[in-house]
Amino acid sequence: ADSIERAWQIVDQIPGRATGAYSHSQGIQGLRDTIAAGIGERDGFPCNADDIFLTDGASPAVHMMMQLLTRSEKDGILCPIPQYPLYSASITLHGGHLWHYKAKV
Repeated sequence: ADSIERAWQIVDQIPGRATGAYSHSQGIQGLRDTIAAGIGERDGFPCNADDIFLTDGASPAVHMMMQLLTRSEKDGILCPIPQYPLYSASITLHGGHLWHYKAKV
């Protein structure tokens, strides 16, 4: 019952409860506000909701970050080997240079 109640609290933060519509590019403002408040309570220092970006999974977040970090093939990203293939593919897709290093496992 608690999870259902919590789910409705989240839905209530969506303007017009329009769950099938596009939200702000950073994510739903009310949800980001709630996350920021939770981080502040947990960690003991303020967190700004404007610094939070919500995505629909790890892959879009990785693509967003690689697009932000790579502007030309002169831009390099260090990546451990072994690595998740999404990282190297995203770096290449956005025109960056991948620099491998061996991770101690």
